[in-house]
Amino acid sequence: MGGVRTAGSGSEATEHSSGGPRGDVSSLAPGDVVGRYVVDGVLGSGGMGFVVSARDPTLDRPVAIKVLFREDEKGEVWLRREAQALAALNHPGIVVVHDVGVIHGRPFLAMELVDGATLRAWLDAATRTDDEILAVFEAAARGLAAAHDTGVVHCDFKPANVMIRSGAPSLSDAVCIMDFGLARTHAEEPGHIDGESMPASIDPGESLLSNELTGADRLRGTPRYMAPEQFALGNVSPATDQYALCIALYEALWRRSPFRGDTAAERVAEQMIGADPLPPPASRSQRRLAEAVLRGLAPKPEARWPSLLELVDALRAPRRTRWWVAGAAVAVGGVVAGLALAEDSNNPCEGLEARTAAVWNDEVRARIGASFAATERSYAADAWAIGERRIDDWSSRWIEVATQTCRTRADVSARAYDTRTSCLSRQLHRLDAVVEVLEAVDADGVFRALDASALLPTPQACLDEDIVPMPNDPMLATLVEGIYDDIERCIVAEKSATADEYEACTRTVLEVARSSGYEPVVFEARRVHADAVDGSGERERSRELWEALYFDALAAGRTKLAATTALALASSNAREGRGIDLEAATTWVGHASPLRDSPRGASRIARMEALIAHHGGDGDRAIERGRAAVELAEGTDRPNLLATALNTLGKILNERGRREQARPIYERAVKVYRGYLGRVHPRLATALNNLATVIGDMGDPAGALPMFEEALAIRREMLPHEHRHIATGTANVAQTYTRMGQHAKALPLHRESAEVFAAVEGEDSWYHGVLQTSVANNLRELGRLDEASAALEIALGILREYPLEDGRRFGAEAELALLGAARGNKAAAIAFFRDALDKPLRDAERRQAETALERLQ
Repeated sequence: MGGVRTAGSGSEATEHSSGGPRGDVSSLAPGDVVGRYVVDGVLGSGGMGFVVSARDPTLDRPVAIKVLFREDEKGEVWLRREAQALAALNHPGIVVVHDVGVIHGRPFLAMELVDGATLRAWLDAATRTDDEILAVFEAAARGLAAAHDTGVVHCDFKPANVMIRSGAPSLSDAVCIMDFGLARTHAEEPGHIDGESMPASIDPGESLLSNELTGADRLRGTPRYMAPEQFALGNVSPATDQYALCIALYEALWRRSPFRGDTAAERVAEQMIGADPLPPPASRSQRRLAEAVLRGLAPKPEARWPSLLELVDALRAPRRTRWWVAGAAVAVGGVVAGLALAEDSNNPCEGLEARTAAVWNDEVRARIGASFAATERSYAADAWAIGERRIDDWSSRWIEVATQTCRTRADVSARAYDTRTSCLSRQLHRLDAVVEVLEAVDADGVFRALDASALLPTPQACLDEDIVPMPNDPMLATLVEGIYDDIERCIVAEKSATADEYEACTRTVLEVARSSGYEPVVFEARRVHADAVDGSGERERSRELWEALYFDALAAGRTKLAATTALALASSNAREGRGIDLEAATTWVGHASPLRDSPRGASRIARMEALIAHHGGDGDRAIERGRAAVELAEGTDRPNLLATALNTLGKILNERGRREQARPIYERAVKVYRGYLGRVHPRLATALNNLATVIGDMGDPAGALPMFEEALAIRREMLPHEHRHIATGTANVAQTYTRMGQHAKALPLHRESAEVFAAVEGEDSWYHGVLQTSVANNLRELGRLDEASAALEIALGILREYPLEDGRRFGAEAELALLGAARGNKAAAIAFFRDALDKPLRDAERRQAETALERLQ
């Protein structure tokens, strides 16, 4: 990647080989004199000329001299144009011109000798992070903007015409733009056309000027980076340079062309006709970057950014400053050292609040609050108040741990200290990702955005001795830091994206992590990817991924990672539905034992053991482990963990017939959810339904009714009318009214529920059939027998495909018998229920038949 380069002639320069540059340069051997310059050697050649390194003996400085192959006046005109363009500029990001003259009839230009590599070589030499790429391109954009301020348009910007200086203090300082040979002023009219047409075959990587200076002079630039107005022989403007820079930036960020086509020529043809660019394969964290770059690639110049500086602002605006100070991002060993302030500070542990304030501050609060208010949801303000409180609490805890880490620096090794600060840095990356999701909230995603705030990690975990250190190599550490940042954003994206989007995000990050070769970040990317695949419903594939990760982590000595993976495998194997394997689940829980060292891990294991025992028929052990999970969760700062443990215990007790014991457990779960999630949230509605169901099953429908009604009110407030959860909530309230004998109140709710299920799942949905049965029941009790018969006809038309003993069909047939009895045919109804008792009915249907017989006889 090293070496010395300077401008070629608007084309890709090549390294000098033993054959020498094109043309006769034998007269420019080392020691020869060009003007007052002494030649050191040939650096390379391009389409129009060659470049030599030389020394200016008068000022004792190295220079680069560009000499044209041509010996005509037109070549000299072009070289003087470049000299004039560069001489008009005074910017650290633009190469300095020293002199212009003629040697042996050939024009030459003497300029600054830049020690470094081209941007093209720099990009190809290693995988660059988004922040590194942006630093370079933003510096280049500022250099071009300075040229634009003087009235000069480059007209041939590309990675080969940008140098990255060696030894610069930062990437922003390292950028130097070269090759202004094609530059012209904004208002300059296109030159005269000799009548020659554009060459039939062009090399998209080479300047068109590398053909001949005579001919289509107006068609100037490198096709791969040319704007449509250049192809159309129109006037150029700063927007022309913006277009070229955005092509190069697109390629650098996403490693592909922004245009369709399998070949370079096909892609150039798309540019030529002004085709819209392809949306890039951007991750969620790159969404605004993509939007900014795509605007810069608008076919019409007036649709691009008004200036390159506004493009720079758009690229940087959504990317918040990280918590470490500039210039101290990488410590010895390549690890972020953000806890320390300036070395001359009397107390380097002061001011840690500024680290979180870089991401979480009053301006950010206001923006997020405005975003929630813009959803126009009645519960948005309450939801945001909860999210704001969570982040405030988390920030306070983070500062406490960061302060503790800083103050105990002398008590731990430098390696341990660096590892802890790196962990704290990554936690702020997670906060940054959460803030981004919250700012982007929309009307349908209030609760998903709120749930994202629950993903903030425990700051105390950064003091864990098992935290994996960052790599020693500074460059690799920078790359790994960026990968961890993307992993954090994928994790948060789970709450704001579809399952497929989450899986795609983790798959992309995993590919990048593997390319780094750093095992710890690969493990973390694999873990998140396996979780995403599991969430997408591919259970067997996720199990394969989890198992491979478990054994690899175990072999690498990553005990806690292996244990976490084992618990995920236990959950996958114990999950109700297709593919349940309790024996495998039990085995994997055993492998998760190292997690018992913390209350959180022990609670998760106990909850899993409770579910396995429950599904396996061991009620006593299921209840014992469920209670243990609750007790352990009480010792953590995770209300969501406690609420989940309470719901699991309540489910086990209820399904084991211990409703009196389940009721206070569910009541407590509702209380935890109210404090944690606010008055309106889907999980609160579910908890209320669980509690109401238990109370109703205990024979107290009047006690259950307010909770069912509150759950329905929550769902009505947060969901559209035609939503399955609205239908189930309405049915719960209607059924409770029915149990209370209030059929007039139940009837419209049952009808509404039936209509919603028909709209959501189709008129042949068995839910629709069951709800029509309930409608018929209410109508019969109200004495509206003809209407009841019509509802039953719809129900039986759907449900008679099931056997009689199936609860869905039995309910409809039983209602038909009762309707017949209401019309005077009691004997037929009695016969139906007697015959039914000879069928293999479930307990609920058997009790229904027995109760009906008692009433009829």
